Amino acid sequence: MFDASLPFLIDLAENNDRDWLLANKNRQKEAQEEFKEFVRSLYAGLLTFDSSLEGQDPVKSIFRIYRDVRFSKDKRPYKTNFGVFLKKGGKKSPYSGYYFHLEPKKSFIAGGIYMPPNDVLKKIREEIDYNPEEVKNLLSGKFKKLFGVMEGDSLKRPPRGYTEDHPMIDLIKHKSFLMMHQVDDAQLKRKSMLTDALKVYEAMKLWNNFINRSLD
Repeated sequence: MFDASLPFLIDLAENNDRDWLLANKNRQKEAQEEFKEFVRSLYAGLLTFDSSLEGQDPVKSIFRIYRDVRFSKDKRPYKTNFGVFLKKGGKKSPYSGYYFHLEPKKSFIAGGIYMPPNDVLKKIREEIDYNPEEVKNLLSGKFKKLFGVMEGDSLKRPPRGYTEDHPMIDLIKHKSFLMMHQVDDAQLKRKSMLTDALKVYEAMKLWNNFINRSLD
């Protein structure tokens, strides 16, 4: 799997300029088509346990390869990864979902929600506040084994309305709620890659459900 994508991304990282990409348009197209096919298969697999994703064209949730360099000191024009974020309502919806990041030696499976706006963050924190035991159960066992601790930036002090002695204050301080599971290049090349990825995503579904119900 990713026989075209990984070599292309390796070479792109070493030749991140417009002239090289123009000279390698056919390789880019082949790599992107391979990734699109993977995304279609991934989406079909996700639908078997998360019907909230129904009715989408999963390819539209793939991120563009072009970097926004307007406010960056790094002026390299292209990303050196392929990524897709599949979630209820499509890529631009406010919901929690399933992310796949393909990058040589830096690939990972992830989920959750990144830097939501204040109104969404307030609802998530309230849901955690109201259901501390449920949250503890969700983030233990298989979840903890696969993802470790919850990722994402946190406040240094409790948000308004909460105190430092709240039993879930470490989680409530979060500004993002992200789950990450690293994938090495050897795993990417296995025939079981898709099946293995879906098992990880199924484990994160309950946390996605928890976040998304706070928004509904």
